[in-house]
Amino acid sequence: MAHNARMPLEGHWARQHSALPSTSLREGRVLLAVAIAALLAALVVVVLALQRQAPAPAAGCVEVVAASTTGGATYRACGSEAAAWCRDSARKTDAVAREVVRQCRRAGYPLAGGGA
Repeated sequence: MAHNARMPLEGHWARQHSALPSTSLREGRVLLAVAIAALLAALVVVVLALQRQAPAPAAGCVEVVAASTTGGATYRACGSEAAAWCRDSARKTDAVAREVVRQCRRAGYPLAGGGA
């Protein structure tokens, strides 16, 4: 039984385990464009986030950002409420009180004893 016909499964393993077909050039360019667009969008978001600054508190107001149960909070007081907050914070030593005192000095509020 000598014949030159190929066996049906000859080369089957090689055909089934060859490298995945490469994407076409057009598909590759589309994927590259999408990746670049996503990278640029992320870069814009980061730049805008870094440039955004909170506005200065209004005249006569004291603002302090401090840790809270939800991550962070902005505490604000104006007028006589700010003056009382400044006097009360001057008697404390915790981190929030120290920041309040710093902001009170910046705003010109007197601290305990009527001094600045």
